[in-house]
Amino acid sequence: MKRPRKNSKLWQYLEASGTLDLGPDKILAAKEQFRKEYLKTYKDGYKTTHTHYNIALTPKEKTKLVSLAKEHRLKPSSFLKYAALSYCNQTFFRAPDSTLNILLQTLLRTETAIKTIAGKDKGSWYKPDRRYAELEETVHAMRDALEELYGNPVSLEMAIRQKLKQEPEYYKTIQTILSDDSKKYGT
Repeated sequence: MKRPRKNSKLWQYLEASGTLDLGPDKILAAKEQFRKEYLKTYKDGYKTTHTHYNIALTPKEKTKLVSLAKEHRLKPSSFLKYAALSYCNQTFFRAPDSTLNILLQTLLRTETAIKTIAGKDKGSWYKPDRRYAELEETVHAMRDALEELYGNPVSLEMAIRQKLKQEPEYYKTIQTILSDDSKKYGT
């Protein structure tokens, strides 16, 4: 049996209960009791800081949810959480291993490598600091632009407004599309 560290809470519990001198069977029983008490305390604390919601799904909804969660390599509950929060924040839902996340991580690693190289070359006679700083700023700007572009999508209304500011004649195209749709659907 592996002995716990003397500064651990388990060790303190065993000392306080006086079971260290009673033998291995009593120590194992005390360890199990400590674990039960610890988990109960932890779960009670967790419940005060976290909220749980229960939902009911039809078999068809469950199948769809599970397949989408697998597609994003997440558990269904995690998928629901991230999808709901992304919807509320009006941001794209990105799986942890999405192409955008991989690209952002690559840019972050590049920025870190630039800082490392700049630190090593500080003693050089040709003063590369300015060039490294400019390169670092460029990579940082690219990372921010990607995050803004793909992490916070522009709403359709804003996209149309921006297009109309750039090309006012686009208004006629929108009217044509809307009038064609209203004839098609009888509205």
